[in-house]
Amino acid sequence: MKKGIYGYVDKKKIAEITKALIMFFLAILIFIIGYLVNNKSKQNIFSVISILFTLPASRNLVGYIVLYRYHTPKLELYNELIEITDESTILYSDLAISSVEKTMYIDFMIILANNIVLFTNNKNQDKNYIEKYLKGLLSSRNLNYKIYIYDDFNKFIEKINLNKKSSIEHSKKDEIKIIDSLIKSLII
Repeated sequence: MKKGIYGYVDKKKIAEITKALIMFFLAILIFIIGYLVNNKSKQNIFSVISILFTLPASRNLVGYIVLYRYHTPKLELYNELIEITDESTILYSDLAISSVEKTMYIDFMIILANNIVLFTNNKNQDKNYIEKYLKGLLSSRNLNYKIYIYDDFNKFIEKINLNKKSSIEHSKKDEIKIIDSLIKSLII
């Protein structure tokens, strides 16, 4: 399950809740086995092991809770983007990004030359905060990119079509690798 690809959020949610349920089940099972084997006493090594099993289970449950309200965008929108992009553009999908202050969800992100164009289906999302946050991260790595955020898919498509002609220069390939690793490190 690669970060930034279409379907990531829905698959990640399923994986997180499945792992959490399995780990909680194992913790309970280990506790019951220890309880029965040790003459119905809770004071045994099995109790300690079962408690330790709840730690990764809790981490997975928190991962699920953070992603619960986000959903993979509609397949029709993704297919429309695939049709208008080429190898000179970089497309990300399903970006749940966390900062110290909040979690943000971006349906699609496209990198075109010196522009990063984002689409979020959530009209209530703080677009100024997202722009400021991403610009801060990029400028701390001496990368100068303009960031455009849209909550209207048609305007998002228009912006992509306007900038499609200015493809990524060969000299920018190293910068793109830096941005790629930065974006993927932010995704929950």
